Amino acid sequence: MKKILILLLILPLLLCSCATGDISCGVDEENNAFLFLSLQADWSGATDDMKEEIRRGFIAIADHFENKLGFEVEQSITKVSADLNMRLVRPAATPEEAFQELESILTDEALTPFTEVKMQMVPGEHFSGYRVDVTLDAAGFLSAMSLDHFPASLAQYITQSISDSQVTMQLTLPGEEAVASSVTPTLENGVVTVSSPVSFTETTSLSLTATTNTSGETTESLESQVKSTQTRLWIFGGLLVLFVAGLVVSIFCMREKDPADYDW
Repeated sequence: MKKILILLLILPLLLCSCATGDISCGVDEENNAFLFLSLQADWSGATDDMKEEIRRGFIAIADHFENKLGFEVEQSITKVSADLNMRLVRPAATPEEAFQELESILTDEALTPFTEVKMQMVPGEHFSGYRVDVTLDAAGFLSAMSLDHFPASLAQYITQSISDSQVTMQLTLPGEEAVASSVTPTLENGVVTVSSPVSFTETTSLSLTATTNTSGETTESLESQVKSTQTRLWIFGGLLVLFVAGLVVSIFCMREKDPADYDW
């Protein structure tokens, strides 16, 4: 679980008396694959000795994401607070290409904020399907960092910081509808979104399957085309049956005709 983004998530919880964060990823309506991370933290309750070290830590985090990982970073860091907004965007020409870009981001050990990622795309002539399952095991990370060896006062401070902090994660996929999702989705501007608060006592998972129209036509238009095609097939089939029936009758009549009737 050596993922720096998980460290980014956990560090403020250990050191700050109040922290909120958001992890957002997906494909937007303009076919951009994206990963957004935002973090707001306040460590005014820390000791004077800790405050400067925490501030330097946030500066180092912002620098790493901007200069090592290629994120666009907006930052406001004071002596006792930090507001970081970090964006990684990869444009693409189509939803399918954007989904592939998203997969490359979320499966990159240096970039992914998740401990498990499963992605699948099913392209089609008229509609394409997209499925993403992500898991974040913040609870496992905290459990591995046992507080038993910490001084009692610091362990209590960390425990309280965790309970006062809130982090959410959000997943967005292209689609006119959600076929399946782990939580109630929202639909807006041709994308489907699901979100969930991150749990610090158990693993947090998000699952979303969405479909998008790849033909540029509406579902009603496609259904109309299907019905029209079916009608034409029925008419053609009916005419074919009549033609075959007429041919059979003609052949039968020729066979039944008396030879004397022919003009030799």
